[in-house]
Amino acid sequence: FWFTTAGLLAGVAVFGSFIYLLKSPSKGGRNFSEKCRNFAERMEDKIAHAKTEKLDTFWLEVCNEPIRLLKNCGNFLQYFANITPLKDQYAEKFFKAIKLGKICDITRAFHEKTLLAVHRKIFKTKSSKINDTLNQFSLMLDKAIKRTKDPEKLRQLQEAKESLFSGEESIFGQYQKVYGRSEFNKRLSEYQGKISELPQNVQQDLKLSNLKKYRGYITDNHTAEARSKIRKSLTSTRKDLSFNLQDLEGDILSTVSDLVSGLRPDDSVTRDFIRSEFKKNLQHYITGKTSEEEAEAFKKVIDQLKDKLKSQNYSEEQMKTFDTYIKSMKETIRDGKTAGSLQKMVKLTEGILPVEDHNRAKNLARQVGKLIQETGESEMKLYQKLSEVKLGSALTDDAGIITAGLGGAWAVTSADSKEERVESLIRKGIPFVGGLGTTVYCMAMMMPGIQCLGLGLLTAYAANLISGGFANKYIMAVHKHKEQDLALQEYYKIKAQNNA
Repeated sequence: FWFTTAGLLAGVAVFGSFIYLLKSPSKGGRNFSEKCRNFAERMEDKIAHAKTEKLDTFWLEVCNEPIRLLKNCGNFLQYFANITPLKDQYAEKFFKAIKLGKICDITRAFHEKTLLAVHRKIFKTKSSKINDTLNQFSLMLDKAIKRTKDPEKLRQLQEAKESLFSGEESIFGQYQKVYGRSEFNKRLSEYQGKISELPQNVQQDLKLSNLKKYRGYITDNHTAEARSKIRKSLTSTRKDLSFNLQDLEGDILSTVSDLVSGLRPDDSVTRDFIRSEFKKNLQHYITGKTSEEEAEAFKKVIDQLKDKLKSQNYSEEQMKTFDTYIKSMKETIRDGKTAGSLQKMVKLTEGILPVEDHNRAKNLARQVGKLIQETGESEMKLYQKLSEVKLGSALTDDAGIITAGLGGAWAVTSADSKEERVESLIRKGIPFVGGLGTTVYCMAMMMPGIQCLGLGLLTAYAANLISGGFANKYIMAVHKHKEQDLALQEYYKIKAQNNA
């Protein structure tokens, strides 16, 4: 009982810890290894602060070893993230060498279709929510129209209400046009053309004679320019429809997250600058007057970030990738002065609607912007996943599940007794179901490979603990039942002898 309970608790604890890190606040949200390091570095900062202030550091010191292990885990996952595409490509080459290349094509096509279906479902859901939110916003405008006595304001409010849904140039019409199937298919086709040579380019970079490049995300380096172009297009549309200072901050932090994912694990100089000076100045810019002078001052901070990167001796190709992100941040600052269409409509209701309704209109406009942004993030995740599928991840993902299933089936069928078959079913079945569930979940959430890797490792560990606990409990129950049967047989034997 205690072993089973301990196994269940350990499995839940390990899995829960992973989900906490996976879902921890981050605008980028896609780099689990970076989150491991960030979490560890935040804890190190707390220890340093406690020592400086001469506070009690006993429990923080106890955490020192786990913090170090967590940081090393992040470094390992970043390193391993580059080994994975190399492994996927060699697996694909092996299948083609033994005349099973058709399987590679089938698994790739299946994964691509599944990912596209997931994104279309997300778009449909977001589209429905945006429609509902705009309808609520329209009711706020109706209230303002009924309350205003100014003919000019009345005209502006009526035009604003009509511009929510009427025609392709309306708020909802532009969203449907830019994010809908026709324009999306154009972007998708263009991106697929850009990554047509991705396997050859990545394999060239990941030769054993070029180990230094293993320290950054090679796949991201090769797709950064194409993804940045698409992100810029999507962000531009969202800014036209709904945009405020919080959105500007989110866009910059999202770009910073992309940049950080390409840093070497040992580049503490750039990381320290981003965590301290960069984010402090960003907060100052967002909470200040965002004047032209302050914008120029923050651009200088962005230039300092570029100087920090140059001082770390990155390769010319990596610096080219970083320059893409630097340029994107400067463009965000340049284009971030104009409020979105919905925010302008909210401004019209100021002084007409009661404060409570005015704030509600402001929140509804922000919700629409958030939903549009989430649609864009789903599309960007899709491109990252398609890059991984292009490199052969589909084959190895499916092969892992099939191999585990066949291994479990062989163990069950080759068992000598019913008890051994049930034990094998428990020991192999739970991890197999866990692995299958993890794969489906990763595809549904469009998680990048590094997160799938971390989730797969910890799910397997938790599933093995749980299945081991249940299997041992089953064996103990079988032994106890056999002992009771033997005792009962002995009892009847003795009773028969006494009667005789």
